[in-house]
Amino acid sequence: MFENLRKSILKIKKELKTNVYNVTRINPFPKGKYFYHIPDKIKQSIENMPNKIVIQCEMTVFNVTLKQCMVASLDYIDYKTMWNLMMITMVCFYQILKEMTRNGLKASRDKYECYIYLSEELKEVPKNGEAMSEIHINSGYSMLGEGVMYVYRREECVKVYMHECMHILSVDVYERVSVREYCDECDMIMGIKVLESEYGYYEGNSELYATLLYNKLYSDITGKELKILLKREYYHVCEYIKKGRDKRLCEYGLKKRGFLKNLQLKVSKEEHNMEIPQTSLKMSAIPDKDFETALNNYMNTPPNNKINHPNNNTNHPNNKKTQKIVNNTKKNKTRYQRI
Repeated sequence: MFENLRKSILKIKKELKTNVYNVTRINPFPKGKYFYHIPDKIKQSIENMPNKIVIQCEMTVFNVTLKQCMVASLDYIDYKTMWNLMMITMVCFYQILKEMTRNGLKASRDKYECYIYLSEELKEVPKNGEAMSEIHINSGYSMLGEGVMYVYRREECVKVYMHECMHILSVDVYERVSVREYCDECDMIMGIKVLESEYGYYEGNSELYATLLYNKLYSDITGKELKILLKREYYHVCEYIKKGRDKRLCEYGLKKRGFLKNLQLKVSKEEHNMEIPQTSLKMSAIPDKDFETALNNYMNTPPNNKINHPNNNTNHPNNKKTQKIVNNTKKNKTRYQRI
């Protein structure tokens, strides 16, 4: 998985049809049919984000079309980081679909839609006796019958995107798709007894695959050893389950904990010191700032490649037209602009 990552990025850039615009009253941001499923607090946070900008992309790979949009506030995130997150998520979709095709598996549909909202709301332990709910532990959802998925937090959005891809592409129900086919470098084979509940089975599978892929991607863009990263995930998921004391959290985490425990890797205390707040319910041990910084560094390829040169790629962060839209959004101008 993620073999020839740079080649995959270049291929996706060639396939993309892209539109970028700043949000106004006349031109609102895309919501799709199932925006209302987002928890009210987060939905309100998304709607109230200042200086919103939208990236819309479409690509067709392996006879499957993905339409994807990302909405964020330039008060909270710079356009370069936003664009790189958009690119890497679409690469993830492409790579998962590529692995499925390689193993003779087909997507259940030929068209998919994805909506990503980079809200700043965090997953945290409930306070003052508040009951655990989706606002504390969920960051996305999929409408399987419609081929639509939503991700509504900036926090570990790439990992959540992978998780939802497992659902929407039905990877979590294919028994023939083993961990080895997705992550040979781990030298592991799926051998953990699945949880008894149907919900736990699908969520456990999806979270396990997403965790492996997310760490493999982080290993590729940073050069850090994958086995060490996965061992850190084991320590993290142990703490995660303790914090939650909730059935759903256990279903999310128990299978992953059992699987990662079988790695039998020796890691020093310093190596698994992750500096994640005790109140956080992040499912991944990788700090978001570290991931975004590493991704920006990786995607900052030299301009001698014509495909990557800003003047030859209208959606590149340094392209003049894109910069004009970004600058006008920051100035909170109301005039609609389109690439």
